[in-house]
Amino acid sequence: MPKGYVPRYAPGEVLVQLMDEVSSEEFAKGFGAILGYEFIGENDIAYIYRVPEGQEDTAVRRFERHRRVVNWAERRDLKQKERSELIEDLEKKCNEALCSCESDDPDDVFNAALERIADRIAEYVKKS
Repeated sequence: MPKGYVPRYAPGEVLVQLMDEVSSEEFAKGFGAILGYEFIGENDIAYIYRVPEGQEDTAVRRFERHRRVVNWAERRDLKQKERSELIEDLEKKCNEALCSCESDDPDDVFNAALERIADRIAEYVKKS
């Protein structure tokens, strides 16, 4: 029976995307502090806050009450991050293989590039 997506949440962490008008590290730090949460960084799309473990859903709701400044808030799903990193890595490896293909490299060079792609996929699947 196929399984659905099962997130792997980071304990005590939530992601919050702020509106563009207020999206700055300085604002993010102050806003989190007002709500009692520690700003711990950011990724490509949102700010990351440390919240008490077991209180993640409550923190998400507290952030989302501030719709004038918050686009969305959610628990931080580490599996999504890993999947994005995998795709970025595979994209890089595919581009390397494409360059090898277009440059008339010998077959063994092209095949080695394909093997690196296959190895990376196998590594991820085995870990999952």
